[in-house]
Amino acid sequence: MYDIDKDLNEIRSMDASPSSELISNTKKNIMREEDEVFSRRKKAKRMHVARFSKILAIPAAAAAMFIIFINLAMPTPVSYYSVDINPNINMAVDENGIVCDVKSSELELSRKVSKDEIIGNPVEYAISRIIVEAQKEGYIGDSENILIGAFGDDEHNNISKNQILSYLENSLRETIVLLSVHGSIDDWKIANKSDVSAGLYSLSNLSGDIKITQDTTLDELILSIQNSQNKDIEEFLEANKEPIIYKAPVLTYKLSGKYVVLNWDYIDFKKYNYDGNITYQLISAQTTDELLSNPTIVDEFTFASWDIQPTEYTLLRNEENKDTYYSIVANYDDGKRIIDGNYVIVKGSN
Repeated sequence: MYDIDKDLNEIRSMDASPSSELISNTKKNIMREEDEVFSRRKKAKRMHVARFSKILAIPAAAAAMFIIFINLAMPTPVSYYSVDINPNINMAVDENGIVCDVKSSELELSRKVSKDEIIGNPVEYAISRIIVEAQKEGYIGDSENILIGAFGDDEHNNISKNQILSYLENSLRETIVLLSVHGSIDDWKIANKSDVSAGLYSLSNLSGDIKITQDTTLDELILSIQNSQNKDIEEFLEANKEPIIYKAPVLTYKLSGKYVVLNWDYIDFKKYNYDGNITYQLISAQTTDELLSNPTIVDEFTFASWDIQPTEYTLLRNEENKDTYYSIVANYDDGKRIIDGNYVIVKGSN
């Protein structure tokens, strides 16, 4: 509270000599003003409490909105992956290929790999990390079978066997036998309801008459399939794959000042069942016959089927490439060489 007597004592210490009546009136005025200020503060405090009470009176609605906002922020799985070694690990993956949940039936990811290191990372990295740590923990021996199951629409279910292998060291690649199966979201749901691995469920479906239980291991299932089909498991899976459709890109071009910009289309190699490296060769010749029989290689680009693809090349427009024919050859790592037959004729400078 305001100390009026202190201020009046200071006034008395000055040369001025106020009368007793002036002092009394001044004191009354100041006390009245202080009471008014105190009253206004109490009123404002009551209004603040009332407003706060109204806010507290709607906790259910506020909580519901808060839950909605949380749900909107949570990633939505669009595909699922299973990793079967002997225990199995299941992962939910969002539309960007990022792991948003992971569950393990028996295999702990070890002290070196926690769920936090798996969730939030690309699924191909997560799978390769699980394989590496499983080997370190003694779950993987020589010639160990590992089954990767992928479940979902092709648009989102696009991680390939070779893509996972590319993350592993050569010594580990030579140690394991990496197998892969694909299925639908319905396959995933049916397997979960039966409390069996979705990967083992899809693999058993390929064999037709082999049933699995909760206790069936990957090695037991592989042995049953090999005995019933009289084929090695890799040979069996290869025979059940859709055939590869080999494609080469279609070439077009546009003029940009003194430059010629060659463009070609992006190819979804996963859609055509190819998993591996491709080398594009940009070729040229003075005639169409020469383009097919004895072309000049202008440039070449090697990339993985799951990786970023080159789709453009820029040439200087001059007399050297006047009336020159250009096309692209796609060379696949399995030996296939495809040329679309499409070509462009680039006109040189005038």
